[in-house]
Amino acid sequence: MSNELLPPPRRIPFSVKAKCLFTGFRYQISVLFLAFAIAFFLVFAFDYPSLLFYKGAIETTTGTLVGKQKTIFSTGRINFGSAMVRPGQPIYKYFYVYSLKGKPYKASSVAIDRPIDKETPLVIEYLKERPSISRIQGMSPGRHLTGGVTPIVVIIVIILIAFLAVYSMTAKRIRLIHLLKNGLTATGTVKSKNLLSRSSGREWYEVTYEFTVDGHCYQVKDRPYYTERVEIGERRTLLYDRKKPHKAALLDNIPCSIVFDESGGIMSDSPRSTIITLLIPVASITLIMLSIYFEVF
Repeated sequence: MSNELLPPPRRIPFSVKAKCLFTGFRYQISVLFLAFAIAFFLVFAFDYPSLLFYKGAIETTTGTLVGKQKTIFSTGRINFGSAMVRPGQPIYKYFYVYSLKGKPYKASSVAIDRPIDKETPLVIEYLKERPSISRIQGMSPGRHLTGGVTPIVVIIVIILIAFLAVYSMTAKRIRLIHLLKNGLTATGTVKSKNLLSRSSGREWYEVTYEFTVDGHCYQVKDRPYYTERVEIGERRTLLYDRKKPHKAALLDNIPCSIVFDESGGIMSDSPRSTIITLLIPVASITLIMLSIYFEVF
């Protein structure tokens, strides 16, 4: 790209913002992986009702079993050392009803198979402040991983790693969009190349660009993909923050293609390509929100 941009502030169409923020195979896979990791944690590891029981005042009453259903889950544990799953006992969901102050309630608890007679009253534990949240005494109000704290810690670590990766890429892209809208243009010249690694004939470099603003010299570093050949003395267009010129970025690093109209303004992208770009991010956010909703409410 060359210095084709209009002076700031520039109008950035929504379609361009969306593609700049969400496009890219690596970014979208990272977002999807993070969503599945959070959903798995909420559905299988985090037991919100049990947490409320741990912190809240508990009272008891009697209830009646009305049904029993085998779930697709079991008590099998994951052996992280050999990555093998050992089969365990199937988990059942027990449906029951109870009444408090004349108001009926329906709920369920989960446990391994137990011989419970429908004619025998059940001991129901419920939260004093939220009587609709309950469990059969000795059972769990929801599913959760067995095997102690270790599986939960492993999942949390995976979520944190995925979150940091998505956060880092998102912050960088938001900064690029800000520079695209408000940044000034300058021409940077390649001053040095530092070899970072070499593998199977591929070489990764850190390239240092130098540019001048109001008589002051600044530098910005970039790590292009190994297939991009950058030579000493090569010139590229940069965008920099007028208040903090050292906060600069290559215009070529904007993750989506930009098309200019005859006046130099940025043109909107096609609605179809924008929708395709938004599919995975929107689906990922929806998955997380649904997981939170069904776990908490």
